[in-house]
Amino acid sequence: MARSSASSSSGSNTKLLIIIGIFAFAIIVGTLIGSSYINRENFENENEKSKLVYLYMEGCRHCKDFDANWKIITDAIKENNDYNFTVQKFDLNKTEYGQLYGEANRIDYAPAILFIPANSKDDKAEIYNGARTTKGILEWATSMDNPQYSKPSKSSKAK
Repeated sequence: MARSSASSSSGSNTKLLIIIGIFAFAIIVGTLIGSSYINRENFENENEKSKLVYLYMEGCRHCKDFDANWKIITDAIKENNDYNFTVQKFDLNKTEYGQLYGEANRIDYAPAILFIPANSKDDKAEIYNGARTTKGILEWATSMDNPQYSKPSKSSKAK
């Protein structure tokens, strides 16, 4: 009788270990897939398009406050074919490209918004210094991508 109890206990432990292993595997795969939004191959292939880059730091209160605006900006660019640049987001301290852009542009603060022109041979970027508003950033990025762009004037009302 004791033998049967030990056998079922060992079977339960094995099942539990298998379940924990599957769960851990799922978390690791999910993390890798989620963090592969951009990798070296697709990053370098996108060099023919300009990039609007958001550098943030985990735990930064200002970055958390700005995240909602960044989502609006990202959605607007993805939904509108008039924008000829991509959007990318990197942790300034924990990602290869975040560190690369931070160092190349001497950025040690967050949030930071950068514009990298198409076919740029180095990692130098134009740094946005205006108000952290959706409209302001989109107008700035559009003007950076298209020097002939002029933002709509407020006084262009019909007389």
